[in-house]
Amino acid sequence: TAGLGDSLLYVTLVAQVDMQGKPQFALTSVTDAAHLDRTPRMRFIDAVDAEASNRASLLFELRGQHQRQFTLYRVIGARATQLLVTAATE
Repeated sequence: TAGLGDSLLYVTLVAQVDMQGKPQFALTSVTDAAHLDRTPRMRFIDAVDAEASNRASLLFELRGQHQRQFTLYRVIGARATQLLVTAATE
């Protein structure tokens, strides 16, 4: 979000629009700089076909204060299923 220091928030939203045009949220993440070690910031990397199923999964980087991980989610409808989380690196 726009802001500096304590007012800066890191927001990640994954949604699919329903038949009425309303977003159905499958995945949400909100954190700030003071809580990155507890709730890392999620940064979208790419959509990948990790299971060779012709369906895209979403790859995210999880960036904490002093560590980094990657996670993979399958999103079907308004439901996100975490498929993989890598070990943390410093």
